[in-house]
Amino acid sequence: MTREISGRPVRYERNESYLQWRRVEQIRDEYSEAEIVKELKETMKRIEEYRAQFDADSPEDVSLMDRTEEASVEEVWEALSEWKTLKQRAELLDTARQNGHSSSGGAKVDA
Repeated sequence: MTREISGRPVRYERNESYLQWRRVEQIRDEYSEAEIVKELKETMKRIEEYRAQFDADSPEDVSLMDRTEEASVEEVWEALSEWKTLKQRAELLDTARQNGHSSSGGAKVDA
C-alpha cells in the first residue's frame, strides 16, 4: 500500500495504483457487468448535469469566487466537490467495465 522513498530519513508514499486496483476489484466483486454499466451511465448523466450547470468541462475550470453571486461559497464548493468525486467514480467504473469482471479473467492493473 505504500512505496519506500530512499534517502535519509526513509520516507513512504501511498501507492495510488494499488489503491485504484483494489477499488476496481471491489466494484467487480460487488456489481455485475450490467450493474457497472448502469452505474456508469447514471454517473455520467450527473456529470453532464454539472457541466451544464457550471458551463464548464471540469470542476477545475470553475472559479469558486465567480460563482458566489448565484449561491453561497459552501454550496458551490460542495457541488464542485461532488462533481470531482463523480469524475473519479466514473473512471473507476469505466476501468472495471473495460477490464471485465474478475471471474471472467479480466485484465489486472499493475500494483
